[in-house]
Amino acid sequence: MILPVLLALPVALGLLLRGAEGPWAQLIVHIGSMGALTLWLLSRTAVGYIPRPSHRNLLWAVSLTVLSALSVAYNPMGVRTYPEWLNFLNALWIFPVMAFVSKDERRYIDSAIRAAAWILMILAFYQKFRMGDSQPASALASPEIYAGAVLMLLPLSLEARDWLLAAGLTATLLWTQSLGAWFGFSCGLFVSQLWRKSAWSTAGLIGLLVCLVVFYGNIQSPGFLNRVNLWGAAMTAIFNNPLLGSGPGSFAVLSKGTQYPSNYILRTASEYGVPFAVLWFGGLWTCMRRGNVYKRFGAVAVLSQSLWDWSLSMPANLWLFSYFVSSSLSEEPRGVNVPSRHKPVVGALILAVGGLLCLQTWHVLGRPA
Repeated sequence: MILPVLLALPVALGLLLRGAEGPWAQLIVHIGSMGALTLWLLSRTAVGYIPRPSHRNLLWAVSLTVLSALSVAYNPMGVRTYPEWLNFLNALWIFPVMAFVSKDERRYIDSAIRAAAWILMILAFYQKFRMGDSQPASALASPEIYAGAVLMLLPLSLEARDWLLAAGLTATLLWTQSLGAWFGFSCGLFVSQLWRKSAWSTAGLIGLLVCLVVFYGNIQSPGFLNRVNLWGAAMTAIFNNPLLGSGPGSFAVLSKGTQYPSNYILRTASEYGVPFAVLWFGGLWTCMRRGNVYKRFGAVAVLSQSLWDWSLSMPANLWLFSYFVSSSLSEEPRGVNVPSRHKPVVGALILAVGGLLCLQTWHVLGRPA
């Protein structure tokens, strides 16, 4: 049961910790994940068999890790990029780990996420009817970020036939008044049903057209113009550092603001570089094409919303998104045998690496400069 707990920490608990926006929430998730992963590797070493993902999965994850590490090493921001980098790594490792998670264990993780969804929904109802909030954000930082989470939680509740939860989440999504969320919802409906050529795909296309008309009607609004300025700043950052970017989390500092560019694709390319962005989004699309229809809907919907809002810049949403995308990966039978004479050495090495990573994470997040 270590692996379900390991994955439930970021994808379920992170949502309840205000989206893991602050350093202490991130510290809890990161150290919990590292500790659980260390314990799992030690348990597999004691058995004498350590599973491993496919060569393609492993090569993709290692390549992204190397490219992101180079972006951290060669950027003007220094140590301030580490927290954002840790958030990304906590999303990336979900992909190779999912190759070891059985179908039953994935159902346990889904149940943990639905439990978090119930808490978020009830809190949104409390904010609406007891606190008088017109646009409740639940436990997250803004209504738009909460809407991004709902885009993933809603299809999960429908897959589980939890109709009451689905109805409540739909109501709270309406309350957020997020145009980006409805654009994402329409994209998710259109893309997830595209291969089936069903009426739902047509409904999604109609919804997309309606959203585009509304976007056009707001083209002169201050909110739209502000987004355009942020997108322009992101494009400038991409042209200035196309290979390695300006470093994770650097956009807000370099643009002398506190906002993300309201476009996850532009943000990724500007902070990590174009090669990283191509590899990252290419791998995501490959997984989404063959995924479960419910999780594919949620992943496509929140990714589409992130073209307008900054939902995926919130760590918990990014972790949940990675879980949805990686759920298309099948369980891998491959592994590496650990001879009895090598078990003490391998175990000591795993414990040392896990301990050093936890100490470094504490140094970065537990005692920020």
